[in-house]
Amino acid sequence: MAETYLLEKLKSVEQTYYELTRRLADPDIATKPGELQKVAQARSSLEETVEVYDAWKKTQED
Repeated sequence: MAETYLLEKLKSVEQTYYELTRRLADPDIATKPGELQKVAQARSSLEETVEVYDAWKKTQED
């Protein structure tokens, strides 16, 4: 049960990370420096977790 919760939480973090990545790719965000900084910091705070989760998923595929 705890494993299921953890996997769902990691999937949610991953989705948030990729949504923030998409927002950073939007040219409109460049016109809003405050929002750009906020989104970039939020994405950065999730990056290591997502990288480790992606690596773990690859080990599960093998």
